[in-house]
Order: sequence, then C-alpha cells, then structure tokens
Amino acid sequence: MAIFFGFVGVFATVIGAADGLRLIPMLVLVLAGIAGAVYYPARHQHTLAVRLLMASSALVVIGLAGLVLVATVL
Repeated sequence: MAIFFGFVGVFATVIGAADGLRLIPMLVLVLAGIAGAVYYPARHQHTLAVRLLMASSALVVIGLAGLVLVATVL
C-alpha cells in the first residue's frame, strides 16, 4: 500500500499537481513508498523489517492526513 501511495506522490509531483502546500504531504507519501520498497530486501531481518513497516504505515497516515488538511482546512 505504501508503495502505491509513493507512486501517486511521484506522479503528482512530476505532472505538477502537487504545488504549493500539497507538495509537503506528497513528499511524505514518496518517503512512505521508499520505506515500503526498502522493506522487501530487509524482510529477513525481523527487527528492521518491523520498523520499516511501522515507519511506512505512519508516513502514509501522516501524508494522507496532510492532504486532507490542505484540501479542507487550508
């Protein structure tokens, strides 16, 4: 899931849909996608894999909450 949102963040940034305040949550989603992708080579190291999954999940939640905040409040 984090990798999908990472692709969405990269795509929105490249085509210019992430401008102004939307850029920050999109970059957080890109970081979530990177953390999600790094999980696969590190999945044999249990402690690191769990930390990467928690980090990518937290970054997805933060990025989506930031997008909702920018779209509705700001």
